Amino acid sequence: MEEMLKSSLSFGVYEQSIPENSTDSTPESKFIGIARLITDYVTFSYLTDVWVDPAYQGKGLGTWLIQCVQEATDQMPYLRRTMLFTADWERSVPFYEKLMGMTVVETPRGGGLAFMEVKGKGHPCYGSDGYNYDV
Repeated sequence: MEEMLKSSLSFGVYEQSIPENSTDSTPESKFIGIARLITDYVTFSYLTDVWVDPAYQGKGLGTWLIQCVQEATDQMPYLRRTMLFTADWERSVPFYEKLMGMTVVETPRGGGLAFMEVKGKGHPCYGSDGYNYDV
């Protein structure tokens, strides 16, 4: 996990609180969200691992988090593309279309870009055929 985060531009969301009945005024931080951007900081970025604790969803934190990501990518003047993959057509696709101006890339074989993958050992369906992302 540490190596993964070191090699990425990571955005975190934390809830801070001052412990009750404590003489220490240092706030405690509770991790409640993340977005990770894998990038060369010049031409390409890949958005992944976007997550907000379900107890904090519906409060605009995911929107704010993605706006922070967008602000960072807007500072990359030679950026060619930001990509992401999602299987959540109902919520995520409209969310990223609205906030980041993303479009779904659909191309017939032989035309345009081909989005390809090979499942690694960390994929829940490693070693099986098909594209089951409901696991």
